[in-house]
Order: sequence, then C-alpha cells, then structure tokens
Amino acid sequence: MTETIFYVFAATTIGTIAVEVKHHLNSTSETLKNRLRVRSWWIMILICLVTFYSGPLVVQFFTTSLITWGTYEILSAESISKKLPWLIPTSLVAFYLQDLIILKILSLPIVAGLSLLFFFLSRVAYMNKKARISLLALYLISSLSTLSGFNLIAILGPVGYTDLLILFFLIVGLNDVFQYVSGKIFGKRKLAPLISPAKTMEGALGGILLSSISVFGFALINHFENLFSFALLGALISVAGIAGDLHFSFFKRLWGLKNSGSGIPGHGGILDRIDSLSLASPVFIILVTLHGEYNELANWIF
Repeated sequence: MTETIFYVFAATTIGTIAVEVKHHLNSTSETLKNRLRVRSWWIMILICLVTFYSGPLVVQFFTTSLITWGTYEILSAESISKKLPWLIPTSLVAFYLQDLIILKILSLPIVAGLSLLFFFLSRVAYMNKKARISLLALYLISSLSTLSGFNLIAILGPVGYTDLLILFFLIVGLNDVFQYVSGKIFGKRKLAPLISPAKTMEGALGGILLSSISVFGFALINHFENLFSFALLGALISVAGIAGDLHFSFFKRLWGLKNSGSGIPGHGGILDRIDSLSLASPVFIILVTLHGEYNELANWIF
C-alpha cells in the first residue's frame, strides 16, 4: 500500500506542476479555478489519509461530519431556515447506524441495499419537498455509513482496513479526474444533456476505462491474484460513481444551482464531492462482501 500512496502523491504532484505551468503561460479564469481545485485536492487527500490511518472511530466521526454537512446543503438548497431540527437527528442516526454496521457483517449489504432503494425513491418523490429532504438525508446516511464497515470486511480478505478505504477513494477520485480529462480532450456527445450538460459519453467511457486500468495496476503493485477481478471492480465502481453524480446533478438542476455550496475552493460544496461517493460506496460494499476472496458466497460474481 505504501507504493500506492507514493503513486497518488506523485500523480497529484505532476498534476499540480502541469496546472501551475499552464496558469503562468496563459492565465484565465479556468486555469485559476484549476489551481484552486488542485490545492483543495491536496488538503482533501491529506485529511482522508490522516482519517483512514487513525482507525474506525475517527472514520465514524468523519463520515458523520460528511453526512451532516451534506444534509445542511440539502436544507439550504430547499430554503429551510430552521436546520437544527433536521441536523441533530440526522447526525445521531448517522453516528449510531455506523455502530450497528460495525457490530454485524450481515448488516453491510442490507444497509447498502437500503441506500440503493433510497437512491431510486428520492427521484420518484422529488415533487414533495419534505419527502425529498427526508429521502435524500436517509440516502446519505445509509450510503456513506457503509464506509465504517470496511474494517469488518477487511478481516475476511487479503486487503487491510486502511487499504480498502484508500482503494475505494482512489477509484472514485481517479474516475472523477479521468472523466474530466477525457471529456476535455475527446468529449463530443452529451451523456445526459438535460441533467448535466458538461458531461460527455467520451468522458464517462474514458473515466471507466482508465479507472479500471489504474485498479488493475493497484492489484499488480500489491501482488494480488485475480487482477481482472480488480479491473472489473474499478469499472463497476466507476459506473456507480457516474450514476451518483448524475443523481445529485438532477437535484441541483431542480434547485437551480450550479454547485451545492462554496465550502471547498474550486469544487463547490460537499455534495459536489461526495455525489459519486454516495452511490459508489454501497455498490463497493455489496461487491466486496460477496467477492470470493473475502468469503465463499457468490463466487460466480467474479
């Protein structure tokens, strides 16, 4: 895993240098935004690594904070002025649900399945404001809470707890970057023009393909078997990440917002960063807990 972290920092460093050079050669609003994005990436990477290496309890608090922040942005977008009656119970449920997940391995795919259910229901109930807020909050709670269960599935498999978290965030982060780069270079056909006009089919395919190759490389570096299983995992998580991104893009368009907030320079709000994460996390949990290398259930998946 040390090699993987080295490559993450190396790739971020190369990206930083490229962005800085481009900005100095031709300063525009786009290059300025890219500088802010890269600087924010450094901070987010460092925060995530410190959190992951601090153990499950810190991850539990970290996840609860993401859920609370995301719910706050949902309430703000829905023009709800009295937020505490929503935020306090949301935070408590998010925190204690993660305790439940830590207690029993079987609760992981169950909660993951619930998050997928809330994902689809929130689209169906979008005309009713209270139902929409409740379902989106429940979706965030159930999906992101699965992150605290990684320590259990790590016990059953060849990859450690911190390794799993880094692998997961690596897939989601790389998919985001590769989509952006592929879309800028090759993007012509719109993926979902009514929901997210900036996304292209070429960008999505590039993100999926390059993420798969990167995860294949991760497995190769760490001397794992079933390399193509890891590549397939990368592709499936990328698809889930794109779907989660489009899900929140739908609501941002419904709210009339480009970004869910302005708390992360160059990126927008927390929902703009965890949109992909929210659906990719439960899908990752379902796939990994059913993977033959972690237990003997559903060997046929891979």
